[in-house]
Amino acid sequence: MFAETLRLFRTKNGISQTQFVDLVQKSSQNFYSLDVVTLSRWERGVTTPHLKRMNELLELLGINIFDFWCNNSDGNELKALYSKLNTNAYTDENTIFNPDVVLITASNSGVIGSYLHLIDVIFNYENNAILVSMQDNGKTRRSVIEKIINQYSGELMFVLVNGQIIGHLLSSNSRLILDYTGEDIDGNEKVDLIVSCNSTHYSSFIPTLGRFVYKYIQSTDPNKIIKIHVNNVRMFNILYSIGLEYTSVNIKGTIVKVMELSSKEIKKNRAWMSIISKYRMSKK
Repeated sequence: MFAETLRLFRTKNGISQTQFVDLVQKSSQNFYSLDVVTLSRWERGVTTPHLKRMNELLELLGINIFDFWCNNSDGNELKALYSKLNTNAYTDENTIFNPDVVLITASNSGVIGSYLHLIDVIFNYENNAILVSMQDNGKTRRSVIEKIINQYSGELMFVLVNGQIIGHLLSSNSRLILDYTGEDIDGNEKVDLIVSCNSTHYSSFIPTLGRFVYKYIQSTDPNKIIKIHVNNVRMFNILYSIGLEYTSVNIKGTIVKVMELSSKEIKKNRAWMSIISKYRMSKK
């Protein structure tokens, strides 16, 4: 509990509530209005600050906010998300616990030939404007994926159950946007790009988007953002429901929704905090 964490930190360090308030105010101007009365109410669990403020205070105290969230989330934040994700009639929520996860990077891109049937699924189902644009230049589907992975620091992840794809994520660096979309962006803008993603069951969402956002949040650059190109209406609605904003971009005659997520937005969104925490727990 947040109340117990605050109280334990203060008492273990032998400081009074007045001293604690003074230290926090000096550490961050965002807590300049904090007073002893408010701290006392927090420590007794009478009130709690909103999530963004809570996370900022925990980080000031040197506490990993995702470790804290792992221990204090009841999982209710994700129930609505899970109900939207579970649309794959082939699978059963009660029987999927450990799906197979395949990760292809530049270090093992030689295995791409073994997954061409799954790559075909992405091209056929997603109708992704970036992939179509690259293929229109005379490239095969295999060469498109190889180029993204080997020349644009890309990663391709499949999540499989009995060989059937229930989720995927294809990422790259921001140079791909400049080279193939015609999107008007600042060349100095720092972006982690998700070219394509989909998830038809909750068990594929955590290892794909959960992993990607967890890696992003570890970045020391607070100005970097995530951009996700979304053609799938269902995925757009799911991502919008958990706090992503969007703009519409014309890519060679196709209108695409480009969704954005920043570290600031993540740290004030309970669903994302739970998603990242669940990914962390799955790696322990």
